[in-house]
Amino acid sequence: SNTKNFIINQPPANGSCSIDPLNGTITTLFTVTCLNWFDTNGIKDYSLYTWTTDPTQRTMIVFSPVSTFQVRLPSGNNETSLVNIIIVIRDLFDCTTELSMSSISVTVNLADITDFINVLQAPSTEANNNQFVQLLSS
Repeated sequence: SNTKNFIINQPPANGSCSIDPLNGTITTLFTVTCLNWFDTNGIKDYSLYTWTTDPTQRTMIVFSPVSTFQVRLPSGNNETSLVNIIIVIRDLFDCTTELSMSSISVTVNLADITDFINVLQAPSTEANNNQFVQLLSS
């Protein structure tokens, strides 16, 4: 006689995630907080994906082993500025739960981009004050 026991890995459960603020520009730091996710194997990481009009064209923006992280998001589509967000919570054996978040409005600040182009064309001591220069140098 022979007996085999199979244990099926269950995905992370019973948690929630939030993002703040709910709108901004491409230079805004958004804070993502995922709380109370439970998995008997432990949580391995959190991944944030975005997409605008086609959910099959989603892009990974960030992954983090910690449940609270900050991220800059790409701009939304040209008509609505909306970015759709999915957070994937993964356990230590790679079983996942996908959580669809509310859409976020992310716009391009044309004044910042124009200023950045001007800095590139005529570098000055004020270049260090430009947000894009600061991002690129960090």
